[in-house]
Amino acid sequence: MNTQQIITRFSTCMLGFLGLTLLSTTAVAQVFDLGPSDPALFENVTNVPSDPNVGDGIGLDGSVTQVNVFDGGSVGVGFDAFLGEVNVRGGSVGNLFTANSGTEVNIISGDVGIFLNANSGSLVNISGGSVGAGFKANSGSVVNISGGSVDSNFDAFSGSVVNISGGAFGNSFDANGPLGGDPGSVVNISGGSFELFNAEGGEVNISGGSFGDGFDSGFDSVLNISGGTFGDDFDVRSGEVNLFGGELALDGVPLEGLTMGEPFLIVDRGQTLSGRFADRTEFSFVLNETNVSGEDFFASDATVTVTLVEVTPPTLVGDVNRDRVVNFSDLLPFISVLSNGEFQVEADIDQNAAVNFFDIEPFIQLLIDN
Repeated sequence: MNTQQIITRFSTCMLGFLGLTLLSTTAVAQVFDLGPSDPALFENVTNVPSDPNVGDGIGLDGSVTQVNVFDGGSVGVGFDAFLGEVNVRGGSVGNLFTANSGTEVNIISGDVGIFLNANSGSLVNISGGSVGAGFKANSGSVVNISGGSVDSNFDAFSGSVVNISGGAFGNSFDANGPLGGDPGSVVNISGGSFELFNAEGGEVNISGGSFGDGFDSGFDSVLNISGGTFGDDFDVRSGEVNLFGGELALDGVPLEGLTMGEPFLIVDRGQTLSGRFADRTEFSFVLNETNVSGEDFFASDATVTVTLVEVTPPTLVGDVNRDRVVNFSDLLPFISVLSNGEFQVEADIDQNAAVNFFDIEPFIQLLIDN
């Protein structure tokens, strides 16, 4: 059996396995599976533009409905989604689109207007297309973004979880803090590009991504940074910033007394803190105690720590057995991660923060290419 035959057989077997899994699962369970589901699992299916009578919402009658918007299709203003799945594969969805409890939204291509609302109990996945300004991730929602573009004024409100592995974001992304008994937002960033980022009391975990000039943190936010690149004017007005990496130095002098894995408090200001993040990206922050426009600022009462960790080589996508080579020895480990519903970054081939059905085809292509 040649290489191509092995790959084809593997693909067929995996598709069969997953197909059996899908067919044995109810429609309600298929919501929140990080991607479009089989239409056969839903009580109602509407394809736009071939089925134009989509109305102004789904699920209001308690039925589990799938809506698929394709090229040339259009859904009007103020669409409300309950108990179902909305897949935007092209076309457009108007302003004030709201995903409510029990709804999964997958934006793959096409255009979504301004003021998209993700309410409590909803899941929104964006892998392509464009989303207008004023996105609101409200308390109890989960938002995963791996591609596409999101315009200005994104709000991750108290109680929301936002995972970002790619995509481009316009001016002003806000990670907000606790409100009304809810914990602050949690924003996990491993990729993507940001013009202006504001941490306003939330927890922000950054392991990658690109941040332009104008990163601002205050209202007792917690920043945990182990990767990524940052422009000028990095401001910490209050709260914590915890840096994880190696080759740590102040004004070029290596820091002494560090213990692997233990936070080390940086008290002094007026010096340059430099090193490499855990992802090997170089960093340098000037610990200015005076806030001057266009320059870094670290308030005297802000907490700044560095933690010495192993600086690892960049992740090699497809290298599931972690031997630094992508080949057939990664096949069985990939199947194990996929079938057990686990997450491993090397097995996340499409880099959407989940290992699932959609990683199979690109994994097969990696094996062919290597």
